[in-house]
Amino acid sequence: MPLLQSATVLNATGESTSSVDTAFKEPWFTANKWHQYFGLGSLALATLTAIVPKPSEDDPETGIHPTLANSAAILGGAAVASGLVFHYEDLSWKNFTKNPDNWHALLGALGTLGYVAAIADAPDGNHPTYGIVGAVSMLAAIKITW
Repeated sequence: MPLLQSATVLNATGESTSSVDTAFKEPWFTANKWHQYFGLGSLALATLTAIVPKPSEDDPETGIHPTLANSAAILGGAAVASGLVFHYEDLSWKNFTKNPDNWHALLGALGTLGYVAAIADAPDGNHPTYGIVGAVSMLAAIKITW
């Protein structure tokens, strides 16, 4: 539901004649919106990484899978960095575990670390597990704020 702002209309002599309600429209590009877009983008790219065909064992660095994984980690890092820059005042040691902003930050950072661990461990080992833990953590971080 949009917020309403009241605007005063002036006639030709400069006198107030009436009041008109106009809907407030939030801008698409603010610091907080960029933080949101980075987090949502990293989750979307991580999901696409899990869906696309995996590279061949002969050449594990080819294909879109590693590119999407690296992009998810970069956007996750940008989400964490922008969150710390623009929302650092929301974090608190007081009632640490009861503050949803603390949980949001911790889960978002854990999500990004999961992405990075998956990339570092690929193509061998448990890299899918790290990626899934990263994506679930990022999803939980986003869910806390919405």
